[in-house]
Amino acid sequence: MFIRNLTHPHRTPDSLPKSATDRCRWRCSACDHEWEQTVLNVVGAGRPCPRCAELMGGAPLSRAARATASGVVPQQERGLRIL
Repeated sequence: MFIRNLTHPHRTPDSLPKSATDRCRWRCSACDHEWEQTVLNVVGAGRPCPRCAELMGGAPLSRAARATASGVVPQQERGLRIL
Protein backbone atom coordinates (compact mmCIF):
# COMPACT_ATOMS: atom_id res chain seq x y z
CA MET A 1 0.00 0.00 0.00
CA PHE A 2 1.35 3.43 -0.97
CA ILE A 3 2.07 5.75 1.97
CA ARG A 4 3.90 8.72 0.47
CA ASN A 5 6.19 9.81 -2.33
CA LEU A 6 9.63 10.67 -0.98
CA THR A 7 11.11 11.98 -4.24
CA HIS A 8 8.21 14.25 -5.25
CA PRO A 9 5.88 14.62 -2.22
CA HIS A 10 3.23 16.40 -4.29
CA ARG A 11 2.77 13.42 -6.63
CA THR A 12 0.08 10.90 -5.72
CA PRO A 13 -0.42 7.30 -6.89
CA ASP A 14 -2.96 8.53 -9.45
CA SER A 15 -0.29 10.68 -11.12
CA LEU A 16 2.47 8.06 -11.16
CA PRO A 17 2.98 5.62 -14.05
CA LYS A 18 4.10 2.05 -13.26
CA SER A 19 7.51 2.94 -14.70
CA ALA A 20 8.14 5.88 -12.33
CA THR A 21 11.49 5.90 -10.57
CA ASP A 22 10.21 8.00 -7.66
CA ARG A 23 11.17 6.52 -4.28
CA CYS A 24 8.08 5.95 -2.18
CA ARG A 25 7.22 4.61 1.25
CA TRP A 26 5.11 1.43 1.17
CA ARG A 27 3.24 -0.59 3.83
CA CYS A 28 2.49 -4.27 3.39
CA SER A 29 -1.20 -5.05 3.86
CA ALA A 30 -0.35 -8.56 5.12
CA CYS A 31 2.27 -7.83 7.81
CA ASP A 32 2.25 -4.01 8.20
CA HIS A 33 5.98 -3.87 7.40
CA GLU A 34 7.07 -0.54 5.90
CA TRP A 35 9.89 -0.08 3.39
CA GLU A 36 11.17 2.30 0.73
CA GLN A 37 11.34 1.35 -2.94
CA THR A 38 10.69 2.85 -6.35
CA VAL A 39 7.29 2.64 -8.00
CA LEU A 40 8.93 0.76 -10.86
CA ASN A 41 10.14 -2.02 -8.56
CA VAL A 42 6.97 -2.39 -6.50
CA VAL A 43 4.25 -1.80 -9.11
CA GLY A 44 6.01 -2.29 -12.45
CA ALA A 45 8.08 -5.35 -11.49
CA GLY A 46 5.59 -6.63 -8.91
CA ARG A 47 8.13 -7.05 -6.12
CA PRO A 48 6.39 -7.93 -2.86
CA CYS A 49 7.13 -6.80 0.64
CA PRO A 50 10.73 -7.82 1.38
CA ARG A 51 9.79 -9.29 4.76
CA CYS A 52 6.95 -11.41 3.33
CA ALA A 53 9.13 -12.52 0.40
CA GLU A 54 11.75 -13.83 2.81
CA LEU A 55 9.16 -15.53 5.04
CA MET A 56 7.53 -17.18 2.01
CA GLY A 57 10.74 -18.98 1.18
CA GLY A 58 12.20 -16.46 -1.23
CA ALA A 59 15.90 -15.88 -1.39
CA PRO A 60 17.11 -14.55 1.92
CA LEU A 61 17.69 -10.83 1.92
CA SER A 62 21.25 -9.60 2.06
CA ARG A 63 22.35 -7.75 5.17
CA ALA A 64 22.16 -4.44 3.25
CA ALA A 65 18.66 -5.23 1.97
CA ARG A 66 17.47 -6.17 5.48
CA ALA A 67 18.95 -2.94 6.85
CA THR A 68 17.26 -0.88 4.14
CA ALA A 69 13.94 -2.66 4.66
CA SER A 70 14.11 -2.04 8.40
CA GLY A 71 15.04 1.61 7.95
CA VAL A 72 18.55 1.15 9.37
CA VAL A 73 21.16 2.71 7.11
CA PRO A 74 24.82 1.66 7.29
CA GLN A 75 26.99 4.51 8.58
CA GLN A 76 28.81 5.00 5.25
CA GLU A 77 25.46 5.55 3.48
CA ARG A 78 24.01 8.08 5.95
CA GLY A 79 23.45 11.44 4.39
CA LEU A 80 22.88 9.92 0.95
CA ARG A 81 19.43 8.55 1.69
CA ILE A 82 16.31 10.45 0.72
CA LEU A 83 13.99 10.75 3.70
